[in-house]
Amino acid sequence: MGRLVAFGTLLLSVACGGEEQPAGPDTTQPVVASVEVSPTEQTFTAIGKTQQFTATAKDASGATISGKSFNWSSSNTPVATVNSSSGLATTTGDGVRGCHG
Repeated sequence: MGRLVAFGTLLLSVACGGEEQPAGPDTTQPVVASVEVSPTEQTFTAIGKTQQFTATAKDASGATISGKSFNWSSSNTPVATVNSSSGLATTTGDGVRGCHG
């Protein structure tokens, strides 16, 4: 049984991108304080199964920050691969694997 686990921010490596900050005195953009990953855990029972993971940037007060993009990666591709831009993970072998967003 392959088991792919995404641990939210515990094992999350995030490369946030998005809109450039415009010039001017009152144009500050919110700072990303945390990233929520959903679902936080997924167990697969067969190789070749997929799961869509999503990430949401949050500011210090917990409000969602729009316009951010995320790069996803798997640190153990023999167990699971993940599309770097979409977050779609696919099991490729037996084992336990954390998915990084």
